[in-house]
Amino acid sequence: MDEGLVIAQIGSLSEAWKTNPVLIIQHADKQPPHIALGFAGRYFSVSVKKVEAGSELSSRINSLQKLNVLSLLFMLCDPLHEILTPDVSAVFSAYKPLQPGETCLAPVLDFFRIAYSISPAKPLVFGLLEELYASKCVASVEQIGFSDESLVNGSFVLKYYTCEVVQERIEALINKKS
Repeated sequence: MDEGLVIAQIGSLSEAWKTNPVLIIQHADKQPPHIALGFAGRYFSVSVKKVEAGSELSSRINSLQKLNVLSLLFMLCDPLHEILTPDVSAVFSAYKPLQPGETCLAPVLDFFRIAYSISPAKPLVFGLLEELYASKCVASVEQIGFSDESLVNGSFVLKYYTCEVVQERIEALINKKS
């Protein structure tokens, strides 16, 4: 079995996240990472702690930089279908903080179904990334927190993990929270 999905041609963080839709993989070095979305300068995420349906993306980017959280930002082409920030907020607001059996990827997938007509056949973020690349929706990939040593020829291997690993992590976070 392959070790993971190779993400190539990773560049330094630019200002593109301010205008492009962005798929954000936080803690890219962990199994599983956290998956979130940036859209029109707003941050969208569902975690065990809370739902963020439009907080300030610049604050999140600054926090990731300050804490040196290894993150991959996939700058996306324009959506195929018109979608506005309130529409994205509505997608994420429909969720509650994560419970067992749920994942942070679910609202992100809802967004991609609506905005890009993408419904990955494979589970987890790997299927989404394959679909985004196949549909030529990824304009560039940028990073936060990576050193030159952690990238091999400008590439990073996002290690494969299973749905079981995701659920174990969510349950551990829920138990830690209570």
